[in-house]
Amino acid sequence: MKQADLIKYYLIRNLLDKQTYVIPNYYLGNWECDVLELSKNNYTTEYEIKISKQDFKKDFDKQRVSHKVNGKWDWGNPVVCKKHDEILTGKRANRFYFVTPAGLLTKDDVPEYAGLIEIGDMWHDVKIIKHAKWLHKNIAGDKIYKGMMSKFYQRYVYNNYFPKFREFLTVLNTITKTNEK
Repeated sequence: MKQADLIKYYLIRNLLDKQTYVIPNYYLGNWECDVLELSKNNYTTEYEIKISKQDFKKDFDKQRVSHKVNGKWDWGNPVVCKKHDEILTGKRANRFYFVTPAGLLTKDDVPEYAGLIEIGDMWHDVKIIKHAKWLHKNIAGDKIYKGMMSKFYQRYVYNNYFPKFREFLTVLNTITKTNEK
C-alpha cells in the first residue's frame, strides 16, 4: 500500500469516530479533495494529503482556466484561477488541512489559514499540530449532499455488484461455449 493511501486510511478511520460524513477523492469544484468531511452542522473540511515537501510546494501552483467571470460566461476573456486563491475566497470548504507523515512539515510551513495534521505509524496516531481557521461559515447545500450521496451510491454499486455481474457473465460465457461444442 502506498504511503499516501495509508495516511488516507488512517485519517478516514479517525474521522469516522466523529460520526461525520467522510468521502475520499471527491471533486469540490474543479479540484479533487483527497478527503472531504461533512459535519453534523453541515460544515465542510477539506484534507489534502502530502507525502513530500516538493508535493506540498506544488499544491500552491495548481491552477485552472475559467471562462466564467462573476457568474457569467465569457469565452473571450478566460481567467486563471489558483486553487489556494479559491480556498481563501470561500469557494471551497469551510476549513482546510494539510495531512502529512509525522515530522514532514512544521506549523510555520503551512499558510496561516490552513491547518496541519500529522499521521504516525498507527491509525490512532493522528495529531493536530495546527488547527485550521474558519474560511467562511456558509453551510453545505443540497448540491454537496446530492454529490456525496451519488458518489457513495456509485462506489457501492461498482464495488458490490459489478464484480458479481462480471463473474456471472464469465460463468454464462463458459456455459455457452460448452453448449456450442
